[in-house]
Amino acid sequence: MKAVYIFVVILVLMLGVSSYFLNSVQRLDSITGTMTKNTGNLLTGYATGGQQDNPLNPVLVVSGDVDSCFIYRVSCPDETKTLFKVPDADFGFIGGSHVMAHNNLDFSWRMCCKNILDVGGDRDFALFHTSQELMTDANEEWGAHTFDTNSLITRKDTDPKIGNYIEYTDENNCSEGYKCIIKTSPLETNNYDFYNSHIWPCDTTFNTINMTSICYKPESETNCQGYEYPCDWEGIAYVDDIWVYCSFGLDDEQIPAYPNAEHEEGICCAPGEVKTYDSFIGAYVCSDFEECGFGEDTPLTCYLPNINPLTEEPVGYFEEEYFNQEGCVNWETEEACCYNIEKFGEFGNWDCPINSFND
Repeated sequence: MKAVYIFVVILVLMLGVSSYFLNSVQRLDSITGTMTKNTGNLLTGYATGGQQDNPLNPVLVVSGDVDSCFIYRVSCPDETKTLFKVPDADFGFIGGSHVMAHNNLDFSWRMCCKNILDVGGDRDFALFHTSQELMTDANEEWGAHTFDTNSLITRKDTDPKIGNYIEYTDENNCSEGYKCIIKTSPLETNNYDFYNSHIWPCDTTFNTINMTSICYKPESETNCQGYEYPCDWEGIAYVDDIWVYCSFGLDDEQIPAYPNAEHEEGICCAPGEVKTYDSFIGAYVCSDFEECGFGEDTPLTCYLPNINPLTEEPVGYFEEEYFNQEGCVNWETEEACCYNIEKFGEFGNWDCPINSFND
């Protein structure tokens, strides 16, 4: 009887400890917008349920979003690229995970992401530095810690690097159009620096620490073969040592879109250039297109020279001075100068429809 009593006490203690670790992490409920206790298994995270015709077997999806980035148990699917690997024993636990190169032989699980651009040129963004040179220590057994890319503590070769735009944000707020890859712990919560950090799934939060989300902008790779070559669908590519995008003219929109049999054909232009028709040679070419304002006081441009340090937008943007300037708002064409929007293959100050302010 005494032995049975001791066994029951030990069992209760074990259940209590496991319950603590399984429930001490919170997550943001996407429906209610409130923080709720994570009652799932922290080892596997929130495996994405899938339809029967989903090519990504939900049993193999360990954590993440199958429409962007997710941890996968086997080789990444063809439509994704492997960014790095994590050990199956650590990812998602309270202590987080080390990271290792995509070709590491000791780590079992892969971070797979969709719409990742190949490395190349000056548009080459490091997700993070590491405490090891991943490209030369590919088979290091224990893996690496992560450091922010501006860290002066360590300057190791970084794996991965991608051509997509990336950003560091507070733990629940990737910018519109951006997707979370992983979370990491911050050194200072006001500027998102982090030091000697582990990584966690994007749905992990803690009660006492504000973590940092590392986010990327998914971008399609178009079928450009060279500068001013024809292209069939929207996207960007790195060819002949330069970045080009598929331009469809001033509207920057393909009508009708690929794969419609009559889809509008674009041409491959450098970011900031636009497809235009050259009547002299009887062909479409790429032409420079000037931004509509805000920094220079020139005729017919929107001039708002000062930047609001809180919003990073020009002082007076969307205010009386802005709406009274012909260079800022053209009521006849119903267009206005928009600050830092994506158009013509890059972010810039481009003209946009006034009704887009309501989007």
